Amino acid sequence: MSHEIRTPMNAVIGFSDLLAKSAKDEKQRSQVESIRSSGKTLLMIINDILDLSKIEAGKIDIIPVPVNLRDMFSEIENMFAEKVKEKGIVLSIEYEKAFTKTLLLDEVRFRQILFNLIGNAVKFTDTGSVALSIENREKEANVDLTILVKDTGIGIPVDQQKYIFDPFNQQSGQNHVKYGGTGLGLSITKKLVGKMGGTISLISEVGKGSTFRIDLPNVPVLDADIDDKQKAFDTSTVLFKPATVLIVDDNDENRKLLIDLLAYSSLTVLQAVNGKEAVEMAKKHIPDLILMDLLMPVMDGYETTKILKNGNLTRSIPIMAITASIKSPGERDNIKKIFDEYLLKPLDIAQFFERLKKHLKYELAEARDGPDTFRVGKPVCKLSEELKQKIPAFIETLELEFMPEYEKVIKNQVINEIEEFGLNLLHVSEKMNCKLFIGYGNEIKVYAENFDFERLIQTLRKFPKLVDWLKAETNGV
Repeated sequence: MSHEIRTPMNAVIGFSDLLAKSAKDEKQRSQVESIRSSGKTLLMIINDILDLSKIEAGKIDIIPVPVNLRDMFSEIENMFAEKVKEKGIVLSIEYEKAFTKTLLLDEVRFRQILFNLIGNAVKFTDTGSVALSIENREKEANVDLTILVKDTGIGIPVDQQKYIFDPFNQQSGQNHVKYGGTGLGLSITKKLVGKMGGTISLISEVGKGSTFRIDLPNVPVLDADIDDKQKAFDTSTVLFKPATVLIVDDNDENRKLLIDLLAYSSLTVLQAVNGKEAVEMAKKHIPDLILMDLLMPVMDGYETTKILKNGNLTRSIPIMAITASIKSPGERDNIKKIFDEYLLKPLDIAQFFERLKKHLKYELAEARDGPDTFRVGKPVCKLSEELKQKIPAFIETLELEFMPEYEKVIKNQVINEIEEFGLNLLHVSEKMNCKLFIGYGNEIKVYAENFDFERLIQTLRKFPKLVDWLKAETNGV
């Protein structure tokens, strides 16, 4: 049902954006902007109602993935920077910088909780500040988190505080025209906190502000600390030597993403859509590495890996599990016993390449301003005679259509706009079979899906140099 509702709303908003660009006069632009703004408001309300419905129906699953809190805090600062500047208030974020552990949390839901609370705090604060602070109490294999969101806003009367988490509840007497909203944000937040095994509470005084407190006990801690060197790792400097990699996944998009991420290299990539196929292909080709999904039809990743590890020809092949979730420390321990490596979806590209480096031979090239390293092993564009004729038109499209869009998204730095830019570029590049821009578009897609804002912007900034390099590389075609 959500797809049927959201799809036409996205069309309304999308076509409003197109109309705004072609509107002839100020009155038309104003009318179109009203349609677009109203459409976005309606979509926000629909999203809130659908989220609440899914939670109440038990349709939302908590999917823990490795979370880098420092990156998330940086992202939050970036997301709210313009709004707090516009209102003339201060947003401060405090946390223990010495805490460098990677936590296992549902990143999407945790981010949604923080964004709801901080968004509310900013909305209802006209002077003073909004502060986010996180404290942790480390135990043997997990940590207790306490999150505080404190503001100096309008506050909530005592007699209304017990209703503040009820659906569709809004503070009585507040200026609904000024503040707007659906009255669902805090209800959704409380239910999500509960789904994650935590509690939320409130202390507030009218005219002085509010403090929301979240306690999340027993959050699992992963073995690895956050590594700044790995965080800054540039995938374009790793040149893998010829080797064979077998990708095992029943999802076409997942396989395609992995293939495109490896497109820069000299690797030969094989594909299997289930465990049975994987066993047959592994015996036949003896790959240097296997990337294994866990949940597949016919034969899952666990059984497949056990068969391969017991086979005379295949027992020494390293196998990396790639899974959407690990639901408990016990499951994580089981995966570590069976597989040589494991990674969680959505993939962290830098971490993915670091794991590949442990099992495949490679050379390191110096990071350069240009994309020279992308073309080692395979040409950046496979130029058939037909495609050679299209190169000038492709470059013209990059310069006349994508360059203005690039300048817009690099200025605004809005994640969904950058993701749309990357997906549009990916679509055009795939028609040209241009590996350079296919890989570039996929990096943008992955970083946007991961909300990895820092790497997303770093990758985005490469676009003009990639265009210049392609022009020089194909000069005379």
